[in-house]
This record gives sequence, structure tokens and C-alpha cells, in this order.
Amino acid sequence: MMKLETKKGAFQPARRTKPFSTIVASTLTCVLLVSLGLGDANAQEKSTEAIQKELKEVQQSVLAAEQAAQGDPRVLAKHKELREGFAEYARFQKDFPPLASAYEEMYAAKDHLHNITRERAKTFPAAMEQQAIIDATDDRVRALRWEIVIARMQLLHPDAPFHRMVDDDLNYIALAAGKEPPNVESPEVKAWMMKSPLPEVRHAIMMAIPEAKDLSVQLKSWSNEIAQVETDLIQAKTKLSQVRQNMQNGDDPVALAAKRRLDASLDEVSRARNLPEFKGLRDEKRAREKGLKQLAVEISREDPEVLALVERRDALQKILRDRALEMSRRSRPQIPPK
Repeated sequence: MMKLETKKGAFQPARRTKPFSTIVASTLTCVLLVSLGLGDANAQEKSTEAIQKELKEVQQSVLAAEQAAQGDPRVLAKHKELREGFAEYARFQKDFPPLASAYEEMYAAKDHLHNITRERAKTFPAAMEQQAIIDATDDRVRALRWEIVIARMQLLHPDAPFHRMVDDDLNYIALAAGKEPPNVESPEVKAWMMKSPLPEVRHAIMMAIPEAKDLSVQLKSWSNEIAQVETDLIQAKTKLSQVRQNMQNGDDPVALAAKRRLDASLDEVSRARNLPEFKGLRDEKRAREKGLKQLAVEISREDPEVLALVERRDALQKILRDRALEMSRRSRPQIPPK
């Protein structure tokens, strides 16, 4: 099946949002109180850092207003038109003969190159070395995961032998009943057991069992080892991928030929996508997307407070540009007069 060009979320209708007065009013008011009471003369006296901070706040407020405008009925109506246009674009892309055949050849060429490279790499010493590492480390990872699963079951499952031993422990039975543990000689240990949460005490009693403690230590060791083995596995796969890439770039004539076939198919896809019939429809789709964004911007500007923020943003940006130009001018070496 031919894959179609999509853009995640590009044609989902914007959900209705609350009015500007609810969403951005508090932000606009705060920024306006700080910004609009200051003339350009006062702004000129502020430090560059202060202007940059204010500019960031103003820009965030303008963006919030534009996002809120996505809930306007006029924008929602345009979303419906855009979805209909995209459906037409998707159908044309699938059914347009030059593009359909170009995509078919591209996917066939890609599969051919993958299969050729994988099979031919088996005869390359460098690839064979990395594949051997991959096979060994993969087996070790699977074995370690199995050991870890068993160890965790032994330490965590309530029906495991260690937990049954704790259930039969007289100290634990007493503590679970709210009584003092009968077989604890140390006053400090007894006091700790009496005041600590029962699950913590249960774990301490289990860790006092030598076999359970040893298994807990071994579990940590296995976890550290699997992290290292997985790192080795990633490195080996990366090196093998590089060997296969080198084959496609000229180390192997058969793989090189398959790579050239794929490159040619990609060029054909690009040519088909730039044919007038398809390019016109694509440009129309992009124009609709751009127009939808511009509509939200225009609607947000209908609010006088947002319009004032836009003017403030432009003024702050101009101050920063002027300062940058002045700093650049001053940093230039002065040419002495003749």
C-alpha cells in the first residue's frame, strides 16, 4: 500500500476554547500594566536583559491570543474546508499514475537494497564480527532478563518461600498483631521495629535471611550487567549498520547497484511530485493551511488589547535590533584619517 504524505494533527479541527476574556485576559492585563504605561523613551533606558524579558512575556501573550482564536467559529468553518481539501489531495496523490508508479518502484528498491545488504554483509569479515557480538550479547540479555524475573518473583511474590518464612516469623506475627517482638534482644532494634511501618519491618526480616540477602545482591549485579550488555549490543548494531552503509557506498558492487536503483527511484518520486498537475494541488493545500493560520492571527488582532501588545512587541524588537547594530558598529576597527 502506498504511503500518503500526512502531517500529524494538521487537519484536526480546533476544539472550541473559552473567549479571550477568560483565557488570556489576566495575562494581557499584567503585561499591559507593565508595558503600555512605558513610552519608548522609558524603554530605551531599560537594560537589554529587562527588554528581552519583557519581550518574551509579550510574545507569549500574543501567542496565547492567537491560539485562543482557533476556537472562533470562522476558524472552525475553515477547518472543515481544509479537511475536504486534504481528502481531495490524498485521493489524487494515491491515484495520480506517475506518482503511484514512482512510489511503487521506490518501496521495491528500498526492500531490494535492504535484502541485498543484509545477505551480502554476511560475507564481510567486519560485518561477521559485529553480528557475532550481536548474537552473543542478545542471548546474554535474554538470559539475564529471565534470571531477573525469577529473582524478583522470589523476592516480591507473596507466595514465594521467603515470604512464607516471614509469615511464620514470630517477631513478625507479634508486630502484625500490634505487640512487641518476642525474640529481639537489642532495645534499639526492638524500638525501631515497633515504630517503623510494617512493610519496612517485613522487608528487614526477609533481608535477615541469608539466601534472600544474597539474592538481592545478585539481582542488583544482574541489573548492572544487563545495562552494560545492552550498551554493547547498541554499539555492535551501530557498527554493523555502518559496515552495511559502506557497502552501499562502493565497497560492494551489487549493493552499490541496489543503492543507485533506490536513488533513481527517489529522483523519480521527486520529479512526479513536481509535475504541474500535482504541484498545483499541493500548493493549493499549503495556501489553505497558511490562510487558516493567518485568519486566527487576524481574529486575535480584533481585540484592542492584543493589538496593543503586538505594537509593543514590535517596538521592543526594534529597540533590540537598533542596539545590536550599534554594538556591531562600535566593535568595528576605526580607520585612522590620512
